Amino acid sequence: MSWKAVSASRFGFKIAPMTKQTLLLLTIVACSAISFAQTLTSAQVMHIQIGQVWNFQDGNGHHMTITLEAPQGNFLPSNCVVWHYTKDHPNAYWAPGNPGAEQWFPVCPAADGSWASPHYFYNWAGGCPGCATPTCPVVCAGPQSSTKTVVPNYSGALQTPYFIIPNSTTTTAVHTAWTSYLSCDLGFVMTWSSVQSPANCTHSVGWNTWSYTANVSTPAYSGPAMVSEQFEGACINDVNDCVHEKWFFAPNLGLVQVIPIASGTALLDPNLTMSRM
Repeated sequence: MSWKAVSASRFGFKIAPMTKQTLLLLTIVACSAISFAQTLTSAQVMHIQIGQVWNFQDGNGHHMTITLEAPQGNFLPSNCVVWHYTKDHPNAYWAPGNPGAEQWFPVCPAADGSWASPHYFYNWAGGCPGCATPTCPVVCAGPQSSTKTVVPNYSGALQTPYFIIPNSTTTTAVHTAWTSYLSCDLGFVMTWSSVQSPANCTHSVGWNTWSYTANVSTPAYSGPAMVSEQFEGACINDVNDCVHEKWFFAPNLGLVQVIPIASGTALLDPNLTMSRM
């Protein structure tokens, strides 16, 4: 039995009979469009729990893992979630080129549902071969660690620096943050405590975020995702002391893809893209 078409001879044509299969296909397409256009909220994509382990793989077959941990000490709010990055190859994200690089990256929710990172630290146990300079040939290339506390260096109603995701996105890109932060860094120390002090807070760093909904395709998830496109530093065409990355967050899964686009003064290898397995 086929669905009867409505005669349209008065317009000079007739609509062909529509089968159940055709109607089903059109319904799927329509539902997909509706699903893609819908608003995604941070509550949907950050529906995560301490103890989860997210496994990623890049285009070269290297692996990166994020383990969700609770913050320690009294500086960070208890509702923050710490993303503990590890990897199995020096050239994998995070910190490509640095063997054994680890990072403890807390993300913390605000009252409006958005998330930002106020503090993090890392350990480059295997050194940083690419960090050597003529004036620092050994120490800079060797094992090192550091802690950063992010301090707003403005007054007014600007967004929190190191803003990661807003409370919601649609397919329309929104410039959710254009600000800067005072970078407070303490080298060769890893601590959950603030390192803010006049001696450590020596320079400002630009930060801005574009947020929107876009499709993503990974082994773990394919479909609409919340995108956080981040620019850190003096970003002019991605090659002027700039870190430029895209992070994709999926409903009920959290982070499912990271596309590192630029770092320092160079564009990065597309194969560094990490996709959730």
